[in-house]
Amino acid sequence: MTLPSIFPPLANFHPIQMLNGGVVYEIVSVPQVTTPAPKPSKAKRNRYTKQEGHVKKPPKAFMLFQRENRHRVVTDKSFRNSAKVNTILGQMVSHNLQLSKV
Repeated sequence: MTLPSIFPPLANFHPIQMLNGGVVYEIVSVPQVTTPAPKPSKAKRNRYTKQEGHVKKPPKAFMLFQRENRHRVVTDKSFRNSAKVNTILGQMVSHNLQLSKV
């Protein structure tokens, strides 16, 4: 005999008695369901990163390339839209990678 689906699947059921032709079960123990802790707010995250001894992650290669070459793209192409500038910088990086593989 299967238990109705209204009961939690991990509960321990033990039959106690018969009542009106059906079995009456007792729940012995139900495991506690734990929820994950909420993410800290930005203020708390900033406090953690400013702690003494915290080492920031080093910037990725594209970020370093972008820092060095962004002003050139903005002055040469006269773009003010950062999406276009980032697209051109990305194309420059991929072109440089292709040249370095050859």
